[in-house]
Amino acid sequence: GAHAPPVILGGMILDIQARPKAHYQMQAGTSVPGTVQQTPGGVARNIAQALASLCPPGCPPPLLVSAVGDDPAGDVLLAHYSKLGIPTRGILRQPGGSTPVVAALFETSGDLAQCVADVELVEQLPKDWVMAFADEIRNAPLVLVDGNLSP
Repeated sequence: GAHAPPVILGGMILDIQARPKAHYQMQAGTSVPGTVQQTPGGVARNIAQALASLCPPGCPPPLLVSAVGDDPAGDVLLAHYSKLGIPTRGILRQPGGSTPVVAALFETSGDLAQCVADVELVEQLPKDWVMAFADEIRNAPLVLVDGNLSP
């Protein structure tokens, strides 16, 4: 419909990026001084935020259909998304679930050294949760699906 929101299905992920300070080399089995940043990420979340920022007054904000756990990382992502004024009704709060998190460790050069991705919760987005938004999906002027979702 003309006033239906776009629908985006996929990941909300907390990205954690760590870098050693200049002149420090990472060493196995120990820590080194550095910086750690946490930022909201995920392909679908990034697209939904970008669409919301481009939306003129009166335009319905995008509907993000995703999932987070009932843990501190989920709290951070939901708070950030709400602060942007984007509805969170399409985001499943999975009891006992682990919010998708990607932890990346970079060399001082900026090259990726190692990365661990705990994203099973969103890769296995429950079909019944997605189907709860069938009308919104059917009426959406645009539907985007994160390629990381399982069929």
